[in-house]
Amino acid sequence: MWLKKLYKEIQYWRSFDKRLHLMPPVFLLQMGKVASTSINTALRQYYKGAIVYGYRFSNQYKFIEWSVLWYLLTKQPRIFKKARRRVRYYLSYWEIRRLRKFMMDYPNRKIKLISLIRNPIERDISAFFQEIEKKHNDLSLPYLNKVFNADPKLHFSLNWFDENIKPYFGIDVYDYPFGEDGFIFITKNNIELLLMQYDLDNAKKEQLIKDFLGINTFHIQRLNVGAKKQTASIYKQFKNEAIIADEILATYAQSKYFNHFYSPEEIEASVEKYSRK
Repeated sequence: MWLKKLYKEIQYWRSFDKRLHLMPPVFLLQMGKVASTSINTALRQYYKGAIVYGYRFSNQYKFIEWSVLWYLLTKQPRIFKKARRRVRYYLSYWEIRRLRKFMMDYPNRKIKLISLIRNPIERDISAFFQEIEKKHNDLSLPYLNKVFNADPKLHFSLNWFDENIKPYFGIDVYDYPFGEDGFIFITKNNIELLLMQYDLDNAKKEQLIKDFLGINTFHIQRLNVGAKKQTASIYKQFKNEAIIADEILATYAQSKYFNHFYSPEEIEASVEKYSRK
């Protein structure tokens, strides 16, 4: 089964440059922990053009092919699932590198961006629990609560659009009012952006993406759901019982990100929930 999947991955990789010219390339550029894995999988199934997937428009990993080969030769992966995940990680940067070259060679060609927003407190908690068992032996609530308050990495989500969309694509999302519908289409020059909330149901996301890409069929299957993982119980307990420090909650509540995409009532409810007052 895994060989078949690997074969399909290789075939897709080999046809990537052709796909860049077949239809406008789609860059699913997102901050992580916004249910993007399932959208990426569906895009590669239903869209005939090139799909690029990543959380930043970085120029790192300039020697991607050698990085993949070095990993396979030195790690001698015994667990193929982990090996494939690592190769997929490197290939995503290779795709970004190819997209950068395409944009330099064809500066007026249309590029379609898809990104998602999520309550930043909820997103950062979800990111905190990513592979948490590998990072901490103690999974008790008091310990995890202490670790999160010591290093919440909140600036990653709060500054993400200013650091990853605006400088590379010329779109300042904060210049465009974000209404109660939970999505917005933005066009600037040759760049088109679909920005939608994580909380929208899949049926709505599917329709928005179909309209945005001009395709008739698109179906999202839920993947990488935190509630299904081994740490589901402690993750749920953390969300229901953890107390976040007042200064951290104040940073969230006063942020440009939170105030642009969420109402004062929603912000207040989130702050009250995690202050437990």
